[in-house]
Amino acid sequence: MTAPRWALTRRRESLGISKTHLAGILDVNRTTIHRWETRESDPMAKHRSPLARALQVTVLQLDQLLNHDQADGSLAPSGRSLQQGPLGTVTDDRGGEDVDRRRFIAGIIATGVGAAFAGPDGNQAQQATALHAAVDRAVRLEQRSQYAALAVLLPGLLADAQLAMTDVDDPFGQQVARQLSTAQVVNAFVLVKQDQPFDAQTAATEALTTAKQVNDPVLVGTVLRCLGETYMRGDTHDLAADLALEGASHISRHRSFDPEALAVQGAGLLSAASACARSGHRAEAMQLLAAAERCADELRHDYIGSVIFGPTNVAIHRVAFEVELGDPVEALRKAEDLTVRPRPGLNERQARYLLDIARAQAEIGQGAEAVVTLLEAESIAPEEIRTHRHSRTVLDGLLTSSRGGVSMELRPLAQRCGVLAA
Repeated sequence: MTAPRWALTRRRESLGISKTHLAGILDVNRTTIHRWETRESDPMAKHRSPLARALQVTVLQLDQLLNHDQADGSLAPSGRSLQQGPLGTVTDDRGGEDVDRRRFIAGIIATGVGAAFAGPDGNQAQQATALHAAVDRAVRLEQRSQYAALAVLLPGLLADAQLAMTDVDDPFGQQVARQLSTAQVVNAFVLVKQDQPFDAQTAATEALTTAKQVNDPVLVGTVLRCLGETYMRGDTHDLAADLALEGASHISRHRSFDPEALAVQGAGLLSAASACARSGHRAEAMQLLAAAERCADELRHDYIGSVIFGPTNVAIHRVAFEVELGDPVEALRKAEDLTVRPRPGLNERQARYLLDIARAQAEIGQGAEAVVTLLEAESIAPEEIRTHRHSRTVLDGLLTSSRGGVSMELRPLAQRCGVLAA
């Protein structure tokens, strides 16, 4: 029987990363992580760079973890331990630089990009392609509300995408600028979810500056919608609506309506409608919702790409708008006629839809039903529900009005969402 890879396990545990968390970062099953650590299988080539990044080691150090069995999890031979020094270097315990910035980035860059950053003589096409794959994974993680995984992935990805901008020439420079702008958009949306609207606005503004280097109206429209969302979270609703509408109209002025363009335009119209609903402007919100519905009808299906948009999203927003406009009874009536089936990529929207239903239920005194709905939403996208401000508002209200007596699940759920101390 082969010996387990104790060094690999100890390294993961020393960083406070569970097998489930690491599996989420790498987009593999938890069983896969277990098999690597027990030496039942080896990581495939495509997994080695992202695994090294997650464990905050270089690829060479990862090879040591995989092939040697120091029980203390150390990485270096001859009893020396390697530590991360200032950005761009790895120092040993005597303070000497072992690895220069380029080699360090090659070891830690996220999601398979490291192999492309082998140095200035590397293949620029490979570099752009690998960066695209990394950013695409970040987009998927954001759409699935996997914010803990993004917290590990995004800082290195943003830094390395910015570095790549200085390393590549046209036509690959355009591709890298596109990926950097998209990563900045993901970062802005994550900051929105963390209730940091001013930081989110900065990130979205940086994304817009980058996007203007790329001749693609859909990318600019995507970023303008994102910028609008950041202002909406900061309660500047009129500006939010204007920015989202400008993004949608920018696409209509400069690009024919292929599925991606149509989806991004429809998403922009929904964002503008949401801003109007939050301002209490029912007529404008419903007009924009109708315009978004026409985009969805033309698409005929739910588009899951750089944005998520389609008939399901429009129907979900009809329920959300009634909650925002202060009519919870009408919101629940609309929800009765709507079936939202679980689909990959729609986790966030499904959970947010259930959160809106729970808000409506709480407002009309259906506290127990609201808790059940929130639990269902939590099962679909736990990080979304546990961090969302509307979850906390609903739970805080239920705890206050019921003195904790709605159901046995209320207090544990409130603890998981940070409303009550554990």
